[in-house]
Amino acid sequence: MRKVNPERFEARRRHVREAALACFKRKGFHQASMADICAEAAMSPGNVYRYYDSKEAIIAAICEEDRRQLTARLERLQHSRNLFDSMLEIAGEAMSASDPEKSKFGCEILAEAARNERIAEIVRRHNAAVVALCAAAIRQAQAQRQVDPALDAEAAAAVLVAAAEGLSARLALFPALDAPRSLAAFRLLLQRFLSPRLG
Repeated sequence: MRKVNPERFEARRRHVREAALACFKRKGFHQASMADICAEAAMSPGNVYRYYDSKEAIIAAICEEDRRQLTARLERLQHSRNLFDSMLEIAGEAMSASDPEKSKFGCEILAEAARNERIAEIVRRHNAAVVALCAAAIRQAQAQRQVDPALDAEAAAAVLVAAAEGLSARLALFPALDAPRSLAAFRLLLQRFLSPRLG
């Protein structure tokens, strides 16, 4: 029996995800078919189905990759002397690096989640993981008195994630918006919301 090379296997999965994203951006999630993804990836259906058995499985993998990237960013906080400043920096980096086309795709996935329970479950699971990561970062900063200790970490994280997703969507859908000014305002929003209260 031939042994699977893990690095090659993951590279092929990434190739399929990238092909699927290209199809979703061009045709939309609903209209793009697995046949379209196979053609974009230049792979046979049998080969593609070795890696993902459905569009929903591809969406779940894309969400998991986003979560891994956020985890890597937040892990930097553990080595930071000023957690509050590092949180602001990481939030700014994440927003600045957001791809407008991918943000549009995110809007479409949310719309699909309203009518497709399998997609809705993936979105809920991904959101819960992201909020949990952000809440853990807030609690860590609260322990060092760098973030308002009176804040409910989970509720604050949920609001901040929603604000970040909303701004990303608006920047993607309204090209006339000034992205640098919007990101500076978002950073100020975070700063004022999270900073310890004086007096």
